[in-house]
Amino acid sequence: MFAWGVSCGMGYGSFFNTVLNLEVPDPGPLPTVAVALIKGVGLALAIAALIGALRPPPVARSDALLQHPERLEQMLDSTDDA
Repeated sequence: MFAWGVSCGMGYGSFFNTVLNLEVPDPGPLPTVAVALIKGVGLALAIAALIGALRPPPVARSDALLQHPERLEQMLDSTDDA
């Protein structure tokens, strides 16, 4: 999770530095607009990954049974077996 936060911070600085200086030619073979677009896509992916890392994990089926013991009784009820 920490790594995605660092990636977002680095991507934010790099992307907006490029966007604010579009008139300065990039030393690489790509136009500055293309570089800004690539950095923007990378920043968006890093933000999506950070949001995914911050979401709580799904509740495991065994944990759900601990919270609702009546479901366990229903699962183990042998009266409805064929």
